Amino acid sequence: MKELSEEELLNDLLCDLMIVDLELQKEEINLGIIENKLKESISNCKSIIGLISDTKVVGEVSKNR
Repeated sequence: MKELSEEELLNDLLCDLMIVDLELQKEEINLGIIENKLKESISNCKSIIGLISDTKVVGEVSKNR
């Protein structure tokens, strides 16, 4: 599986949250869709945080050298 860039993860996160929003507006809400999209959103958030953390660590290491 291809590793996504921060921008791609943010786009996926936005799409997942838009799907959740649309699902919540329906009369018959499918909780399975909401659950799956929220899990994907949480995973993307963790990946984004990891990318940001890695970037900061690399920046700090570069400054210290």
